[in-house]
Amino acid sequence: EGEFANGNRHGQGVYTSSAGVYEGAWMDDMQHGEGTYRYREGDCYVGHFQYGKRDGYGVYTHADGGKYEGMWRNHVREGLGKTTNSDGSYYEGTYARGNIVKGTRVYPDGNIYEGEFRKRFMHGKGSITFVDGSVFSGNFYYNQPDKQGKITSAAGVYVGEIEEFKPHGKGMYEYTDGTVYQGSFMRGQRDGSAKVLYANKNEVLEGQFMFDRLFKGQGVLHNSDGSVYNGEIDNFKYTTGVITYTNGSSYEGTFSDNLPFNGVGCGSVGETDVYCGNWVDGAATGSGQISYGDGSTYTGEVVKGLKHGQGTFVYADGSVYEATWVENRLHGAGRHTVVDSSGECTGMFEGHWVDGLKQGTGTYTYLNGGRMLVGDYTQGKRNGVHTLMYPNTGYEVQVEYANDALVENGCIQFTDDLVFEGILLNNAYHGQGTLTYPDGAQFVGTFNNGQIVNGKGTFHFADGTTYAGEWQRGKKHGYGTFYFKGTPIFEGEWANDKPVKA
Repeated sequence: EGEFANGNRHGQGVYTSSAGVYEGAWMDDMQHGEGTYRYREGDCYVGHFQYGKRDGYGVYTHADGGKYEGMWRNHVREGLGKTTNSDGSYYEGTYARGNIVKGTRVYPDGNIYEGEFRKRFMHGKGSITFVDGSVFSGNFYYNQPDKQGKITSAAGVYVGEIEEFKPHGKGMYEYTDGTVYQGSFMRGQRDGSAKVLYANKNEVLEGQFMFDRLFKGQGVLHNSDGSVYNGEIDNFKYTTGVITYTNGSSYEGTFSDNLPFNGVGCGSVGETDVYCGNWVDGAATGSGQISYGDGSTYTGEVVKGLKHGQGTFVYADGSVYEATWVENRLHGAGRHTVVDSSGECTGMFEGHWVDGLKQGTGTYTYLNGGRMLVGDYTQGKRNGVHTLMYPNTGYEVQVEYANDALVENGCIQFTDDLVFEGILLNNAYHGQGTLTYPDGAQFVGTFNNGQIVNGKGTFHFADGTTYAGEWQRGKKHGYGTFYFKGTPIFEGEWANDKPVKA
């Protein structure tokens, strides 16, 4: 149905046959020019025809959704074109006699190949970009990579022997940080004899690799935690060398299971503690320092990670123990320096400890009062009679303690530059006693909880006068006699510190 010329189909027309329906241009009874052919099986071609064949630019759409857009010659794809498949994959590039020869092909799995083809296979020079971003460049032979090639990835660039798009055989891998690996690979992993050159070119690692790790060799190894090992490695483990940690500490010697074994250096002893010193058979043993997680430190002798022998322990607050230790406990002679909340030294104890507790005779020196307390300790507590000494004045008096508490007994004590001799209860003047003031004045009488109480007492004033008589609430009150240099000058009643009646 359409136009004719000289008995032939010529011009525009529609032709229906068992193959399908053509609608378009005709010339001399042949499809020629622009037209559309809808095939009975569902395919459709829209484009240019020449003498009954697809020729020139046209779009062929398959019934399954696949489509070709590009050039045709003599009924086959020829020249530039793009084929898109129903699964989303496509090829865009050059065709020759219906075959893809050079271009870009995107596969269903997301991999992208750019290069030469033969009979739909990757063949010749090309590169394939994998979904992980890595790129292989080299020669292909019917979809298989050549034995030599180049792989570029986020980790770096590899040049060398290839198998299944992975380093396999001899090659060189230059990592993004500048490190270069020269040696053998197996299925993408470092395996076999190799040399590693680090970015600064001054550090080298040589040996045998296995499963992507150094199995046996010698050199510098940079670990993922930032530490650096320089030495020998055997069976994936350090043997003899030096390891430097990110905090600047280091260990030098032999290792066992990658831990310090015999040598000198730093290593962990506990979850938060670090030991720097001598190691014997994998244990911190010898002279060294332990830095604890709470800020305290121990410097001295250590056995198997424990304080053992002579050593000094400094707490975070500044207090210090200089003593003998047995398995982390104070045991033997030592000295404890005490500090207050501001860090000022307030006192010092020198004596003995047993199983971490003060035991036996010890001396406590009060640095802010010029006093020394000497006596016995039982399981860490003062017990029995102690001697309280004032070296500056020569005073010396006996004090009694029970379970660290002061009990009633004769005593002399400085308090606010006063001197008290008498009975103490809960560290306060109590009962009969003598209180001497800095100016030489002195009261002899009865006290209660540190205060002069009702009753009789004698007060010797600094000017030589004396009052002997009754007191009330710390004042002269009641009957009493006032003396001047031993001579009575008033005897009678007193009220609130004043004479009222002779």
